[in-house]
Amino acid sequence: MDSVRHRQTETGKEVASVQSVTVNNTELKEQFQDLNAIVKDLGLKLKRVQQINKASSETKIKAAADLKDSIIYVDSSAYKIQAIRYSDPWVNVEGILDRKKVSLDIVSRDTLYTVLHRVPKKFLFFKFGTKCIRQEIVSSNPHTRITFARTVLLEK
Repeated sequence: MDSVRHRQTETGKEVASVQSVTVNNTELKEQFQDLNAIVKDLGLKLKRVQQINKASSETKIKAAADLKDSIIYVDSSAYKIQAIRYSDPWVNVEGILDRKKVSLDIVSRDTLYTVLHRVPKKFLFFKFGTKCIRQEIVSSNPHTRITFARTVLLEK
């Protein structure tokens, strides 16, 4: 399988490109257990799934800002720097509070799973045809809330 190739568009946006893999249901169960587990977790039948995508991202932010205090009393001439550190499997935050400035390093990681599947028409207990195609998006980061998604299918 090809590795991820990175490039930028003419407008400076980050693009990642990978080659698609075509497998049948048996191969998916054997070779891609994580994707099969997502399908089961969503309560979908594998025979109705048309496409599964997995994309991981990492956001790094280095920020600096001025601090504003009202009154500061200094008892001694010693210079004091405060540091903050927070870490979990999805977010790392490290920062230094230095008198009137704060410097932060923030790293956020996420993996998105996208499943495209057919929703069958129903009549009594019979399921037939295709009512619509739905996209299910699952984020592995509990801090992430998916705010927008759109699926556009092109007819040929």
